Amino acid sequence: MGKAVSFSLTGHWPDRERWMVSRIPDGAVVLDLGAGQMHLNHTLQRQRSQIQYIPVDAYARSSANIIICNLNVWEYPLSIVPPPTVIVAQGIMEWINDKFTFWRMMRCAYPHAKLLLSSTMGHGRPGQELSLWAAPLTKRMFGNGLHLLGFEVQNKSVCMRAPVESCYDIIFRWPPPPGICPQEPSP
Repeated sequence: MGKAVSFSLTGHWPDRERWMVSRIPDGAVVLDLGAGQMHLNHTLQRQRSQIQYIPVDAYARSSANIIICNLNVWEYPLSIVPPPTVIVAQGIMEWINDKFTFWRMMRCAYPHAKLLLSSTMGHGRPGQELSLWAAPLTKRMFGNGLHLLGFEVQNKSVCMRAPVESCYDIIFRWPPPPGICPQEPSP
């Protein structure tokens, strides 16, 4: 039998979470992708009011409310009711293999949501890979994806310093670029 592993929010993660929470308004419907132990929910419940929190993770966790979706086999939470007003993707971009499809699916399913995401970029360059991550993301890949999908960065900040991780507050420009969504969402 293995040892039980306990989770604690240590290191620079509180800085990233503080950045995310500062951009989530009272009354938001928050879709937390890669929710893990749902620390974001605990922080939101303390600092915001009337938050509806929807946790999503690839693994069953301690909550019966968690939605199980493995983003690497194209399982996406696409029919959330009420639809999220904020989608949080902190600390997961380095693990998603097909980032473009992930961004596209979120953009088309929830065209009026704000996307808050974090990423450590640049580790896809030869000789500079960080073995911790499964799916590298370069600045060029990120920029091309944003442009093609009609994303607009409202705010970018360094939210963790070790490793350097940037946080992005992104909105989806309306209407979506032609051909991006199989059925164009309504305004």
